[in-house]
Amino acid sequence: MSSIRQLMTDDHRHCDDGFAALEQAVGRKDLAAARQAFGVFEACMLAHFAAEEETLFPAFEAHTGMTEGPTRVMRMEHQQIRGLMR
Repeated sequence: MSSIRQLMTDDHRHCDDGFAALEQAVGRKDLAAARQAFGVFEACMLAHFAAEEETLFPAFEAHTGMTEGPTRVMRMEHQQIRGLMR
């Protein structure tokens, strides 16, 4: 069984791989591949954000009592990234 840390690390890598594919397609000036890669990357990022915001962050906050610390900053970063992706 994987740990939460390993699952999140693997998910980060998956999102990073999607971004790398997007960069490569843009570098080749392959618009169709770039659009497709962006769709995959965006879906990965949104799913990752949802997992953190709906499961991981609430569990962390309940366990630590910290609601104004790192999870607040990460939620703001998620909002910024969502805006950039739009």
